[in-house]
Amino acid sequence: MPPLYAMYICTNSGKDLASFCQARAKAENDRVTTLGRICKNFVENVNKPAGRQGSYLKGAYNILEVHEEMEKNGARFSEKLARLHKELVDWADFAEGRRKEIKQRGNADEERLQNAESQMEKAKKKYDALAIDLDRARRAHGGSNRRFTLLGPKSTEQFERELWEKVNTADTEYATRVLNAQQVQRELILTQRPNTVNDLKSVMTDTDNELVRVMQELGTERLLPRHVSSID
Repeated sequence: MPPLYAMYICTNSGKDLASFCQARAKAENDRVTTLGRICKNFVENVNKPAGRQGSYLKGAYNILEVHEEMEKNGARFSEKLARLHKELVDWADFAEGRRKEIKQRGNADEERLQNAESQMEKAKKKYDALAIDLDRARRAHGGSNRRFTLLGPKSTEQFERELWEKVNTADTEYATRVLNAQQVQRELILTQRPNTVNDLKSVMTDTDNELVRVMQELGTERLLPRHVSSID
């Protein structure tokens, strides 16, 4: 799997877990709100003038105490889930930003090689065209040995000499472009591409560690609302 796509999947996993925490926090908060309303209604009912007293009233307050504690635990649980959601969203945003940054840098490295190869090809075409012109000039025979240019008439020897100088210049430029393209390619293969892959792997490892931390916290008893222990 390409590293960039693997990083994309890794980041989306964090977003999925963040969405779960957000939805679960909302569900818990709704449950707490409903429980609070039920307890409030129950208090109002048992305290009515016509309500029963004695052991019934005492038992009712015991029930309320338990469920009020459940309400508090649920509120704390919802807050923890909201905290985990924010941590995951912040980390996913950071990881996505790093992925885009690494991708842009990698694309720039690849584009640098493409530009170097393009310049090399242009230099080669220029050299080939001048070499053909020089060969034609040397092979030409018959007719006048003088050529007319925009700057006036020139002898065949002078024309060939100037072409020869242009060919030598083009040959030197082409050789320089070849060396430059080879150097850029060597840096890309030996340094830049490995650095890009290693940077992506590093971010993926950190993201996986963050996901493991959150999932472990979601699965621990200390995070859960302690309803049973409250009732006991």
